[in-house]
Amino acid sequence: MRGWLQKQLEDVNRQIESLLNRIIEANSASVVSAYRTRIEKLERKKMLLQERLDKYVPPKGRLEDCNEFAFRCLSSC
Repeated sequence: MRGWLQKQLEDVNRQIESLLNRIIEANSASVVSAYRTRIEKLERKKMLLQERLDKYVPPKGRLEDCNEFAFRCLSSC
C-alpha cells in the first residue's frame, strides 16, 4: 500500500511539472487558466496522498518486519 501511495505521489509530481512546462510555452490566457486549474486540483491530490503516506501504519507482521521498519524510520532522521 505504501509503495502504491508513493508511486501515485510521484505521478502527480510529474503531471504538475509537465503542466508547469506547458504554461511557459502557452500563448493563450484561457489555456494558461485551464493549466492552473488542473495544477490546483493536482496539488490538492498531492496533499491528500502525502497525508495518507504520513498516517500509514504497516500491517501487523513478524517482529523482524516491524524492527526493520523502525530502523529505516530512525535512519532517515
